[in-house]
Order: sequence, then C-alpha cells, then structure tokens
Amino acid sequence: AGGLYVVHLGVGTIRDARRAEPPAAGGNPPGGGRELLHGVVVNMLNPHPWLFWIAVGAPAVTAAWARTPVVAVAFVFGFYLVLVGSKVVLAGLIGAGRHRLGRRAYRLLLGGSGVLLLVAGGVLAVPGAAALAGLTG
Repeated sequence: AGGLYVVHLGVGTIRDARRAEPPAAGGNPPGGGRELLHGVVVNMLNPHPWLFWIAVGAPAVTAAWARTPVVAVAFVFGFYLVLVGSKVVLAGLIGAGRHRLGRRAYRLLLGGSGVLLLVAGGVLAVPGAAALAGLTG
C-alpha cells in the first residue's frame, strides 16, 4: 500500500510540475499542511521503519532497558533526533534555496522528483505485490 501511495504522489508531482511556479523569496510554500500529511502517510506505510524496529530497534531497546532504562530512552531519543533532525535540516536547506531557481529549472527539478517518487514507489510496491501473490518465500 505504501509503494502504491508513493507512485500516486509521483504521478501527482509530475502532473503538477508542468504548471508549477517557483515560490517567491520569503514566501510560504503553498499547501504546506497537505505536504506534511503526505509525508506522515508515506512514513507510516513505509515497511522499512517497521522492519527496523521489529528486527533491530526493539531488541536493542529491550536489552538496553534491562541494563539501564536511561540508555534505552537515550537510544530512542537519539535515533529520532538524528532521523527527524536530518530531514528537517535538509528540508530547510532546500526551502531556503528554491526561490533562486527559474521557472524552467524549478519545473524540471519538480518533475525529476516525481520520477524519483515513481521509481521509489515501484521499488516498494513490486516486492510487496510479489509477496502478496505468493511469488517469494
């Protein structure tokens, strides 16, 4: 489901890129709340964080908790600080420089992002569909 949702976002991004206008310097991006909701949905449907927590994160936190709960809490806090913090910094850097692009460059980059979303969605959806169909072990 997550892969199909990412494909849906890619198609929408490519479609919107054809008529997109670069934002003015200092302006707020249009639809900021909508993009935040899309990001939350994609991250909730992405199997990779779930697999990490099932296979690595939860056992590490459980073992750390058995020794010292402070270490377990520090692991979770540090993990999310780095994960979310790096995404916030990257988004801030991109947001700060996007007004410097011309219309053509902005549309090309937006369309390229849509293509990358299509590829990422396919990478997620194809193995998931194969597993549902019983083609993989």
